[in-house]
Formats: sequence, structure tokens, C-alpha cells
Amino acid sequence: MATLLKTGWLFVHVPKTGGTWLRRGLAEAGFIVGEEAVPGVAAWPVPATASPAMRRLHATARGVGHDPARSFCFVRHPLAWYRALWAHGVRDGWEPREFALDQYGCDDFRVFMDRCLRAFPVGFVSLLYRVFTDGAGFVGRYERLGEDLHAALALAGLDPSGAFAHAPLNAASALPGLGRRCLYPRGLAERVA
Repeated sequence: MATLLKTGWLFVHVPKTGGTWLRRGLAEAGFIVGEEAVPGVAAWPVPATASPAMRRLHATARGVGHDPARSFCFVRHPLAWYRALWAHGVRDGWEPREFALDQYGCDDFRVFMDRCLRAFPVGFVSLLYRVFTDGAGFVGRYERLGEDLHAALALAGLDPSGAFAHAPLNAASALPGLGRRCLYPRGLAERVA
């Protein structure tokens, strides 16, 4: 979701990078003035058949007509990104198929990964990040979310000191039962990286 902040900056929610948690913190801090939706079809990898809610959740700065240089977003390591997507799909189900990789969903992580890598040998996550980060004023890392979030908010002219005291949200891969099921054997990790 492209979240418009009170300073005119836009937070762009890249799927599976902590955006649900981040939006909650932005709202609790009083930084949000609105949500920007894509007027037509959302950017790939959200198919044209996706629900309006899914298209709204994953809008890009360019897609909503906002200057990308006044936007920020977050990315995460591709190995962790695939784990998060798989765990989310197993926890919540792979239907309706509103994301490009949902069609490869299954309960076996290695089979899921093999299907994804065969379909996107050049790297799905790299393609995804290219779409969402294009021209962004700041791209932070999920792996250093606290530090990079402070930098992004400061760049956007917002005081980050009192925000984001709530627990992580929507973190399916952190669930013990799922986290143990989506481990990478060396050969599979090398195919991703």
C-alpha cells in the first residue's frame, strides 16, 4: 500500500518486508494522512484479476502518480523473502491467487522453491524489487529495520523517536512450526543467491 505521510512523503509497501508492522507504527505515530491506491491495474506481480484490496496494498509510487524520489520502502534478503512468502501461504492458504507466485504454493518448502526458481530463473525477488524501488528516495533493509526506519523517517522530515513500540505483525515465518519447515539446504540457497 502506498501510504501518504503528513510531510508529503510516501511509504511504499513491498510485499513480505515488514510493511504491515510499519503501517501500524506510522498510524500510531500520527504520521499518515491517507492511502494512495492504483487507479487501474496494479504493478506486476499483482495480477489484473486481483481484488481491489490486494491492488491497493501493493501500489508503487509511480503507479499512484507520486514522485518516487519522495518515497521510501524496505527490502529483505531474497532467502528470507521466500521463507516469509511460503510461511504466509501455508499459514493463510494460497487462495485466492492474487500474487504471481501463489500458483506455485504447496506445503513443501523445497518443492515450492523449485517451482519458483524454474518459473523465474533470473530471480523473482530481484524483479520484484526493481518494480517497487524504482526511483525511491530511500530503500531500507528489513534486516536493519529499526536503524533504517529512523533514517527514512528523518529524511521524510518526521521524528522517529516515539514510534514503533508494538510487536511484529504478520510474521508467519517466525512461527516455530513453520520456521523449521522452511530451511534452505546449501544447493537450494545457492540457486537463490
